Amino acid sequence: MIASHPTHEALEVRLERRLDLVHGRDRLSAELHRLAVDIVGRAEHDEIGPEDKAQLHHAMALAVARTEEEVADKFVHELADALAETSDDLLVRLARAELRRDLGLD
Repeated sequence: MIASHPTHEALEVRLERRLDLVHGRDRLSAELHRLAVDIVGRAEHDEIGPEDKAQLHHAMALAVARTEEEVADKFVHELADALAETSDDLLVRLARAELRRDLGLD
């Protein structure tokens, strides 16, 4: 459940579990890769050779791999901190919504 309570797991731990359930790291990785392609720009087949293209793909994959874990961890931490500052009522409502999802009611 999302809501924080002294007898329950820490909010950050539950958010991390939800991140895994929604394949957040894979989604972040894919988006970072698309962003890398946009930043570097696309090259036509006659502008870059196969070896250079392979190096470029490797460099982008390396940048994504080095970044996504840190970004995902930081995001979950910051989200937990921000949610901890919200009202107890909101946290209870989020917990109920999550319970409904977990039970397959939504």
